[in-house]
Amino acid sequence: MTAHPDAAEVVLRPAFARYRRGVVRSLPWLLLALGASAALFTRALLGGVGPSVVVGLVVLVAGATVAYLFLNLRNATVFAGDGYFGRTGFLGGRRVWQRAELVHVEERLVSLGQGSRPRLLFVGHDRKLLMNVPVELYSDDDVQRLVSKLGVHLLRKPDIYGAARLRREFPSAVPWWLAHPLLSALLIAVFTMVVLFVGIVALDHK
Repeated sequence: MTAHPDAAEVVLRPAFARYRRGVVRSLPWLLLALGASAALFTRALLGGVGPSVVVGLVVLVAGATVAYLFLNLRNATVFAGDGYFGRTGFLGGRRVWQRAELVHVEERLVSLGQGSRPRLLFVGHDRKLLMNVPVELYSDDDVQRLVSKLGVHLLRKPDIYGAARLRREFPSAVPWWLAHPLLSALLIAVFTMVVLFVGIVALDHK
């Protein structure tokens, strides 16, 4: 479904201070993981490449991450109008649902390994998850304006939900690797060992 913004549309944009706190918590780990993966992958594929190539690739990955974070702050929104609601992605594309598809909105405390964080779950018919929005990026007044515009009940649940528990209820709410962190860590370790082994074998045959 497509819909053009109306004059009465309520639009939520991430508050800069809140967005910055979220980035500060997550960015170091993200850059470390992406940089290490890029360096190991380059080493394995090309074998014996100069340090400038590895550094260049890491800088490229870091630059792409920074660009995504900037575009997400600039373009990403959550909105609600007369008879519709949706969100805008970091590239500016709008995803829109009809208001009739929405049953209610739930606020859940979700633990992803760095403390619990509130999220808004827009739940449709047959418990289908339509949208999953991090509440911490927006003020309480903004959230209330959005819910009031939609005319739905906001259900706040005090329990803290782990990633695996939330994924069982709403499979699209949490990525697989977050719902199974131990198995994900094991797979990453195995992948890293394989990459290192391939790189060592490639160097020995030069």
